[in-house]
Amino acid sequence: MKEANLRARHRQLGIILAIFIIVQAGTGFFLNLGQLSIPHTHEQGTPGTHEHPSTVTNAVMTIHHGGGTIGAIYRTFVGTGLLIQTLMGILIFFKIQSRSRNLSSRNQLPRTESP
Repeated sequence: MKEANLRARHRQLGIILAIFIIVQAGTGFFLNLGQLSIPHTHEQGTPGTHEHPSTVTNAVMTIHHGGGTIGAIYRTFVGTGLLIQTLMGILIFFKIQSRSRNLSSRNQLPRTESP
């Protein structure tokens, strides 16, 4: 695949995935903040007491973890897209490195003086 085509596909996929990655990372961040600020009662070792998450926390947990089959497909889509993005980014990196090496080797060739 030509580098220009690879870059175009990388950019298009990145734009599509951006909103999903932001949602997944944002909800995960929100859930982790809640766990850091107030430990769960079962983590404190208090038997028989259960906390009830707020409506917002329930909504965030559903977005991040839930959704049944649709949620599983969504998370698979995001994970696969992220993997493809990473692989395309690595390919672009190696193409740039190869091009840079070729340019620097051309510049280092001994110059012959013309008569």
